[in-house]
Amino acid sequence: HSYYRDRFPTYNLPPWAKKSIPYPSSIPIDKQMCFVHVGKAGGSTIGCSLGFSLHCSSNHTAPNNSLLAPSTTHTFHRGVYDCSEKEEYFLFVVRDPLARVLSAFNYDRPESRTGEGLGNKFRKRDFYLECPFWRLDDMAQL
Repeated sequence: HSYYRDRFPTYNLPPWAKKSIPYPSSIPIDKQMCFVHVGKAGGSTIGCSLGFSLHCSSNHTAPNNSLLAPSTTHTFHRGVYDCSEKEEYFLFVVRDPLARVLSAFNYDRPESRTGEGLGNKFRKRDFYLECPFWRLDDMAQL
């Protein structure tokens, strides 16, 4: 059952937000858990191991048979809130804030300061090309 579909009847739940492993429908709503994806905090790896199709690739952990995987029935990620208002448990993955900022800064950074030949590969390409700091450490030293 998709709570996202209940809220937005004209939209379908994106494929990456659906569970790739079945979970027992017998799990009572008050025992179900909502997985909240936090970017640059290991959320994709954890989400993949719980059976969501987030940004899974061959580098990520395959869904496992843990006790946590079947109980984590729905997800919240980038505007897709597929969790019930009655769920009492939420799973967050957190990370040291400085390590997370560094990871986010480096994630979209082009390999070249000129940006030539990059096309649209990097979502925030213009930000990085106009930013006077090539490394986050350069900004911190200011």
